[in-house]
Amino acid sequence: MYDETYEDIVKEKNMNYLLILMGISLLIIGIRCILQFVNTKIVYELPYCDDEGIFTIYNRGKYGLWLSGTLFKKSPLGDFGIEIVNQKTGEYIPLKRNLIHTSINGFKTSRMLLYTFQAEEGTYIISFTSTENFRDKITVLIKNMVSKKSVDNYSFSIQIRTHPSIYILTICFLSIILGVKLITSAIFLWISS
Repeated sequence: MYDETYEDIVKEKNMNYLLILMGISLLIIGIRCILQFVNTKIVYELPYCDDEGIFTIYNRGKYGLWLSGTLFKKSPLGDFGIEIVNQKTGEYIPLKRNLIHTSINGFKTSRMLLYTFQAEEGTYIISFTSTENFRDKITVLIKNMVSKKSVDNYSFSIQIRTHPSIYILTICFLSIILGVKLITSAIFLWISS
């Protein structure tokens, strides 16, 4: 009888150690994946004060257009539209608007995802247009009611960055949640035994 109880205790402790190790592993994988999403590679950066720019895409895939600038300064969001044209074919690249603006803030700088697009290898022309999006026009109205300051055009730019799949990002968040759950479950089992 004593040996069975001792074996059960050892199995339970081993199970707790295993749950903690699995939880920590999933947590580390999820955090590393999120950091890769935040630190995506910049393909091209167009200062807002320039009208257009030319960039080259070397790998076919999905890319994001980000408005980047100084944190806590009035942004030019809603004051412009963007077009991307394949330089060789003259074909306009369709820009997909996200339902929610994803933003990433640092201590001094910030960036907000405006559009995503699919692109083949090649050279492209990006330019600002005067056709703003309706949702951005509403943002401008609210922004102008809050702050009467003018926009510092030299503080902002449009960045073209590689864009990871939203499915991979979802898996990263799920692995973080599962990792935390495994760790807390193991701790509660340890305390209760």
